[in-house]
Amino acid sequence: SVTWTVWPNGTAASINVVGVFTPGTLSGNGTVNATAGPTTNSSAFYILPGPVDQVMITPNNASYTAGDPTQAYSAVLLDQYGNVNWTETVTWSVWNDTAASSIDAAGTFTPNTVAGNGTVNVTAGAVNNYTNFYVLPDTVVEIIIAPNNASYTAGALNTAYTTILYDTYGNVNWTESVTWSVWQNGTASSISVSGIFTPGTVSGNGTVNATAGAASNYTNYSITNSND
Repeated sequence: SVTWTVWPNGTAASINVVGVFTPGTLSGNGTVNATAGPTTNSSAFYILPGPVDQVMITPNNASYTAGDPTQAYSAVLLDQYGNVNWTETVTWSVWNDTAASSIDAAGTFTPNTVAGNGTVNVTAGAVNNYTNFYVLPDTVVEIIIAPNNASYTAGALNTAYTTILYDTYGNVNWTESVTWSVWQNGTASSISVSGIFTPGTVSGNGTVNATAGAASNYTNYSITNSND
């Protein structure tokens, strides 16, 4: 008679007394062993991962700055039992909202110079997944101030000043805070931290100044007496 045994090597495979082999759910390899009297022989077996059931992408929900260097994306493919499937081919693609970024066949992602968002998509067999990405504006290099070169009558009502901040690629930078100041030149004018300008009661001229990061700009203003 023959005695059957299995060395499952972590695969959870088994064999019964009549030689019926049950593959385990864990990929790997092992041996089926048969013993008859003093003689023993063995045969190797291999359990491969099943079809892809889940795709995990790294990095996940990544943020970039416009013009950043390339980033390598990777995917881990799992079957329904959690085994890593190393046999399936992965296809990469990008959906851009406005960011115009790209990814090559090897998963190398290139953030574009246009701020926006999108998704990095991966397909393996019949399974696909995606992760979001965000391209943020770069450092502020230009500040546009409004109103520009404004004229006021002494004691006039307050005026709200605003800025548009641009990075080197022309993206509007909405993340940088703005610091306001006034060179009043004797006009007694002032501006609040939120950009509310209060014209002084003394005629003359000065500048409204805006700073964002390392960038700054100014616009002139003038104040005249109502009797002038």
